[in-house]
Order: sequence, then C-alpha cells, then structure tokens
Amino acid sequence: MAQPYSAQPYVAQPYMAQPYMTQPYMTQPGMGQQTKDRKGFAIAGFVLGLASVIFFCLQYLDTPLGILAVIFGCLGLKSSKKGLAIAGIILGAVGIIASIAFLFIVVDMLADPTKYGYPIDYFDNLLGR
Repeated sequence: MAQPYSAQPYVAQPYMAQPYMTQPYMTQPGMGQQTKDRKGFAIAGFVLGLASVIFFCLQYLDTPLGILAVIFGCLGLKSSKKGLAIAGIILGAVGIIASIAFLFIVVDMLADPTKYGYPIDYFDNLLGR
C-alpha cells in the first residue's frame, strides 16, 4: 500500500555567513594551504654579508652591501635557513663596522703619516705631487 502524504510545514533554517576563504593563501578550490619559505632572502643576506666583509675597504660598495645584507637577513629569519639569515645579519654588521673603522684609519693616516712611521711627505710622493 502507498504511504499517505502528510503535509509538514516548511521551517526556514537561519542563514549563517560562510567565510570567503577557509584556508590562508588559497587561490583556487582544491589547492590547499600554501606556505611561503623565504630561504632566498636568507641566502641573499648571507652572500651580501660575506661580500660586505670581503670588500670592506671599498666604501661606496661596502655600505650598501652591508645594509642590504642586514635587510635580507631580517626578511629571511622566518625561513628554513634561519642560520644563514643570522650569519648574513652578523656579517653585514661586521662589514659596515670594518668599513667605518678603515675609513677613520685612512683619514687619520693621511692627516699625520708620521704617527704610523711614514715620512711627512710620504703620501705626497706616492701620489706624485
């Protein structure tokens, strides 16, 4: 026998807003969660810091290299290569400090060469004046 039809009243369900994206960085459905590894910043910070220490006597080159090393090292701290990022920060700072110390020594040596055991006209003869 057929079941008799019973009319039940329709009860509307309350509307609940759904978030647009359920996972961070999701761009298309089914892509899943994407994480960004900043290891490139850590490697760049280390390489720039190393170059900053090597070229400490070139003032015009060393200071920007040291500053960029510190910046990229700080950006690379949230990467899987945290050790390289820290090394880049330290090397960049050492390169900047060595560059400033070298500048002061050179200026002091040019001002009074006798303090370093050179004759008073040493740099004049060296430069051909």
